[in-house]
Amino acid sequence: MKEKKVAIIGAGITGLVTAYYLKKADIAFRIFEKTAHIGGVIETCEKDGFVYERGPNSGVLANVETVEFFESLGNR
Repeated sequence: MKEKKVAIIGAGITGLVTAYYLKKADIAFRIFEKTAHIGGVIETCEKDGFVYERGPNSGVLANVETVEFFESLGNR
């Protein structure tokens, strides 16, 4: 049987969650990201001495599956 290999395009939240589950399933993968940082549009920014978060956050915690996923990660 051939070894499974997966290419993940983008290291945003979807790509990172996909990588997490592939790693748990012991499936080889490689992430391809065009920018210098991971997280997609989710990022921590600093300007004029203030730190703030950017990203899609409306309704995230209203999704039961999303909440369960983050809880499964524990405090990391």
